[in-house]
Amino acid sequence: MMGYQNQRKEEVMEILEEKCNALKEQFNESPPPMINWPRTRELADQAQLDIYTARLVLMKLADENRVKMSETKVMNSLCWFVNL
Repeated sequence: MMGYQNQRKEEVMEILEEKCNALKEQFNESPPPMINWPRTRELADQAQLDIYTARLVLMKLADENRVKMSETKVMNSLCWFVNL
């Protein structure tokens, strides 16, 4: 089963990287303002995962230091950004 979870994690990472790269081009500051970071729901929808699975995957990526999680919730959502 490990393979499937890993594949899912890499998929979410890829989606997040894509969104973050677009944001980096849009803003001069790196990382851009937290309010613009992709939200869990947005990433879940694009990865076709439910929000709980997406959050678990993102927290695992945060544990691995590959992504950072917003310190505060933005409009009741956690936001994420790739670690620079």
